[in-house]
Amino acid sequence: MKTHEKIREVRKRLGISQTDFAASLGVTAANMNGIEKGRTNPSNTLIRSISILYHIPEDWLKDEENEDFSIISSDNLYYAGVMDRFLRLEQPYREFVDRQLDELLKLQEMERKMRGGDDDGEGISCS
Repeated sequence: MKTHEKIREVRKRLGISQTDFAASLGVTAANMNGIEKGRTNPSNTLIRSISILYHIPEDWLKDEENEDFSIISSDNLYYAGVMDRFLRLEQPYREFVDRQLDELLKLQEMERKMRGGDDDGEGISCS
């Protein structure tokens, strides 16, 4: 499967519109359309960006022989969804989310210390 076909399939499996996918990668929707249709070759920078933002191995994207889509796990889908929503926020809201994450990490660390250094990865239950 050609790289442009993989990019299209990855986007579809992530459930992201072509416009939002393009915006998250810093390219125009028209450019992404050309890439997905094979009219424009994706740059190494774009492939690297997809890899980093959506947790897809860069080597897999480039390897046209490897058609194993199990590489796109439920974790990939979750993280991609979170990243997609974060990238759609305007800067003041991104800064707010960043501060909240810092506070949650501090709270988690305090809880671990209260449990006596137990590092089981469990935090506050939100259910």
